Amino acid sequence: MEIRNFFISLYTPSVITEDIKNYLNIAILPSIDSSHQVSLCALPSLVEIKNVINYLHPLKAPGIDGFHAIFYQKSWDLINEGLISEIRNIFNCSRIPPDWGKTLITLIPKIENASHPSHYRPIGLCQTQYKILSKLLANKIKPLLSNIISPFQGAYVKGQHTSDLFITVQETIHSMHKSTSKIEISTSRIPRSLFLSEPTMEQSQGYSVLCIDGSALDNLLGAGGYLKNEAGVFVACYFKFLGSGDALLAEAWSLYLGLKTAKHFNKNKLLILTDATNLIDLVYQNMTNLFHPLFNIVTSCRRSLSRLEDWKICHIPSSANFCADALAKYGRTSKAGLTVLQHLPQFISLSVWQASNPPDPP
Repeated sequence: MEIRNFFISLYTPSVITEDIKNYLNIAILPSIDSSHQVSLCALPSLVEIKNVINYLHPLKAPGIDGFHAIFYQKSWDLINEGLISEIRNIFNCSRIPPDWGKTLITLIPKIENASHPSHYRPIGLCQTQYKILSKLLANKIKPLLSNIISPFQGAYVKGQHTSDLFITVQETIHSMHKSTSKIEISTSRIPRSLFLSEPTMEQSQGYSVLCIDGSALDNLLGAGGYLKNEAGVFVACYFKFLGSGDALLAEAWSLYLGLKTAKHFNKNKLLILTDATNLIDLVYQNMTNLFHPLFNIVTSCRRSLSRLEDWKICHIPSSANFCADALAKYGRTSKAGLTVLQHLPQFISLSVWQASNPPDPP
């Protein structure tokens, strides 16, 4: 009873703080479109189920029923019809049979001569059929993760580690300590220069130009922009579908993706052009609220800016931002993943390009 009460207390969620409640009320959470919903709910094929069974380790500790994965692998020809029928029925009725979810919990001692509940680590031994079902669901969700999980998440993402986040925090704190800026923000080179009118030729001389824009309609977002070198020659353009959210999130993402593109092409002195004054305010804002829905993306933009040799940000009218706007709209409507091109795409007409006042297109 003591062990039972200990782990019940340990895993009972604590009271949700007001900060978390407020965050959940204002958070712009990612979602998937109807086509993805259809693919998630589609009945798994015989081949999908068989591949999952063969993927499982044959002799992992069994669940409460005592059947290892090797039983399903060796007896496939005998059991496949019944198993496939059960799994498809779960997808049809959206209900898992209670027996499938029964889990055997066992305690593994963390130290020798364990004498207290805290000296044990509980592990759950699921039944193999439950593992098959969960792996099928995971395989269906996996292709969608890049659209619904922030690129700044460190845990439970392939190729990323929680330790990366600690390193990022250390770099940010180090940057704050080294900053000579009088404005209390978390990057060493903010602010540089801010122009609330169109830049002059003198102001842009020696800088690569990054023109950015976001697109938002019916709660769907896209980001896009293009990069020119110091001589005003086209270098690359980019666009991406962002999922759901508001316009300011799209503007912030367009800046983040533009800075990544500039880094890829080794452009370290940037003149950034945007028609969103609220994005400029966001970049310069002293954002200390970790629960702000744009905290991660804005912090990443500031970090990228701090690594540049120099940068300037300038507001331009929407009428001079046609090209970046067209790229962002295409990212939203095409629902494309991040695409970087070293030539103008066909949907950018000559008139749209010239309306943005760059040199002749390549």
